[in-house]
Amino acid sequence: MGGSKKQTIGYKYYFALHMGLGRGPINEIAEIRVGDVPAYTTPINLKNSGQLIAINKPDLFGGEKKEGGIQGPCYVYNGSKSQNLQPALSTSLGTLPSIASQLGGDVPSFRGVVTLWFDGLVAAMNPYPKEWSFRVRRWDAGWWNDDPWYPAKAYIHVSTETLPPVNLSEEFPVLEQGVDPTYPNPPSLYPKSITLGPYPQEAQIVAGDPNGNGFCRPDDYFFFNGVKYGASEAAGKIRPAGTVLYTLPAGGTVTVQVQNTINPFSGITGSLHVRFQDNSIVAMNPAHMLYEINTNPEWGRGMPPELIDEDSYRACADQLFDEKLGLCIPWFRQENIKDFIPVIINHIGAVQYVDRETGKLTLRLIRGDYNLEDLPLFTPDTGLLDVLDDDSSSEETAYNEIIVVGFSPQNKEDIQVRVQNLAAIQSQGEIISNTITYKGLATRSLCARVALRELKVQLPLRKMNVILDRRGWRIAPGMPFRISHPGKGISNLVLRAGECRDGTLTDGKITVKSVQDIFGMPDTAFVEPPKSEWIPPSFTAIPSPESALYEMNWRDFYLRSTTADQDAVDAGTSYAAIIAKDPPNVLTQGYDVLTKAEGGTYETYGTVGFTNWLTLLEDIAPLDTELEVADANLEAFTTEFTAGMVVLIDDEQLEFTAFDEITRLATVKRGVADTIPAAHTADTTIWLIDDELGGDGQEYEDGETVYAKALTRTTTDVLDESAATELSLEVDQRLFRPYPPGNVQVDGETIYGLTGEYGEPALTWAHRNRLTQGDVPVGHTEGSVVSEAGVTYNVRVYAKDGETLLRETDVGAVDTWTYDSAMQAEDGDPTSVWIELESMRDGIASFTHYRFNIVLKGGWGYGWGLNWGGAG
Repeated sequence: MGGSKKQTIGYKYYFALHMGLGRGPINEIAEIRVGDVPAYTTPINLKNSGQLIAINKPDLFGGEKKEGGIQGPCYVYNGSKSQNLQPALSTSLGTLPSIASQLGGDVPSFRGVVTLWFDGLVAAMNPYPKEWSFRVRRWDAGWWNDDPWYPAKAYIHVSTETLPPVNLSEEFPVLEQGVDPTYPNPPSLYPKSITLGPYPQEAQIVAGDPNGNGFCRPDDYFFFNGVKYGASEAAGKIRPAGTVLYTLPAGGTVTVQVQNTINPFSGITGSLHVRFQDNSIVAMNPAHMLYEINTNPEWGRGMPPELIDEDSYRACADQLFDEKLGLCIPWFRQENIKDFIPVIINHIGAVQYVDRETGKLTLRLIRGDYNLEDLPLFTPDTGLLDVLDDDSSSEETAYNEIIVVGFSPQNKEDIQVRVQNLAAIQSQGEIISNTITYKGLATRSLCARVALRELKVQLPLRKMNVILDRRGWRIAPGMPFRISHPGKGISNLVLRAGECRDGTLTDGKITVKSVQDIFGMPDTAFVEPPKSEWIPPSFTAIPSPESALYEMNWRDFYLRSTTADQDAVDAGTSYAAIIAKDPPNVLTQGYDVLTKAEGGTYETYGTVGFTNWLTLLEDIAPLDTELEVADANLEAFTTEFTAGMVVLIDDEQLEFTAFDEITRLATVKRGVADTIPAAHTADTTIWLIDDELGGDGQEYEDGETVYAKALTRTTTDVLDESAATELSLEVDQRLFRPYPPGNVQVDGETIYGLTGEYGEPALTWAHRNRLTQGDVPVGHTEGSVVSEAGVTYNVRVYAKDGETLLRETDVGAVDTWTYDSAMQAEDGDPTSVWIELESMRDGIASFTHYRFNIVLKGGWGYGWGLNWGGAG
């Protein structure tokens, strides 16, 4: 159980990294990932200046035991035209040296480029750094001359998946001193337990109401998962609206309590609510993309704004904003900007052309947002000269299934939506599928809407070349119009203009390639897959919802030690261990054990697994040998359980001799090892201590106070020490103490069921032996084993008040003792007494002892009433 000399098993690796992201400035970096694991998730605002941040994820890849993590200061340069390199900067994670001092020589200011300058831990054990990636956002930053066009509609929230806030006014009512009913008097916690979560996204517990009004003042402190909030501050401190009291990671839970220590009224003054992280996807308005591409003289087409029909672009920007059709799409310098323009146009279903009337570049969305009667109508009397190639598209070769592939910037993965024309499939007798990639579509909803738009194109529509005279000069690409031609059986047919070709000056004909109009961007897609109700596991370390510091007995120690360790145990020897529940909905890898003796400092003693557990469904009496458990954690428990394992309920150890996971009934032996039977109430935790105990392997002296913390560990995170619940225990040389006797009876009746009068009560018991029993659980009602050498039994007799000691005697190494009439006469002839029985060895008593009441004499009602209920 002792320590060993530390050995070097690997190294940590520290790098200075200067990384370029792209043109700058940008609006923000939404997320930094390393090795495809989130390393920094707080948005970094870069529109006006660079930002200094600290990445503190030393356990991102498993910590020192695996591949380390990322930890160090970082400065993000936004690439503005006036940007200068920063000098050395001091942070909570150390000093970030200047780029110039590290590179040496003449170093540019890197204007026009977004770069990151990082210095710190990048890996451990493995000398190969992992790939960094960045989720960036730009909509109105970095425009020419810092003058963005129409900034009010430059960005679009294409996904509003953020949950509405939760008001906690019912859970935490406003209680006023002297007015409201009295809650449990100090010191107490009210409410006893309110658990929030799990939620599918990050949540914050915030002061004030959901509208940002008011404040809150706890009486006297908030507790979150047992950790006091603002412990170093004055009790009852006022928290203004918007103050974040606690952050709950996605999938996690938190138990919230309010402490009452000053007056008998508990609760909060003011308001409290839960708000959720903005999980929406921010995209750029495609109309703004096209406007900037056309006008930017540095990397775009450089057209003067005077040659742009701003009204048309603004109208399209408004409509795209209303449709929530924003795009998340990069442009790379290797790609010709002229080739990028059609990509945007195809995403949104639009046309861009030079208008005949104004001579300006115009943008038009192909939508069905028109009034039929307002469309121009061409007939043989009003400019329609002829209709050529009057045919329909072939249904036999049309696609009846469209698959649209988008890309989720949050998950860094393709998203795919499939839509079908079931009638066409039935008609054609097979599925004819076409896959279209639109990487700028960031949500399934957008992919579904665009897929329906593309499916409409596959309908067997009439296509024709419409010949107009000069009265059709206003027809432009994408424009809807009507034709009627009685001679060809066409009446009020709506067409959508495609290519428009002018004839010669002498013939005056205009030829418009047209198609029957059914176009438009659906407002809603009924094919959108339903949102999953599954809450993904979180990788953010949160405190254990329930834990305790436990002193090991001889059986616990025996199971986890060698013979040499056991032989070294002497008076005063004590060992402590943690029992802790696994946090729900967090993918953990156990927890780090931190302990210290009083006056010392915390040290880490390895990583252990969480203790498996169940919950008691109903109350049980001390000698009940069958108990029922709740459903909670049942599956996890049964995977670890085997018959004969020992569990802990409150302070009693019980052996599960059998367990039926269908009926949830367990057959048990009571009071094994150094414990005695006791009553237990429903909802009490049943700890499978034979599964996991978080020991530190350190020997403590009798009476020493031990402090411990369980730091939850995941593959990418370790709970901060300050967030862990501090546990404490004064050790009492438990494993060195003799076991208490078993099967204690009075005149042949168990002490847990005494109901009559006992004139000269004869006590009997069974011997126990910690050394020979070893890891074998011996139940309370089982017979004697060979007694441990040197063990005797001590009896104390108290008066009826339970406090006045009448006699105490060491009765020797026997298994019976009688409180006879002579003793009673010496003790003042009591009518009832309280008796305590314990084992002794080398002047040290057993860790637990029995205490029970015996009625010696009195009337029937007197004796019955005193003894009803059995042992105390």
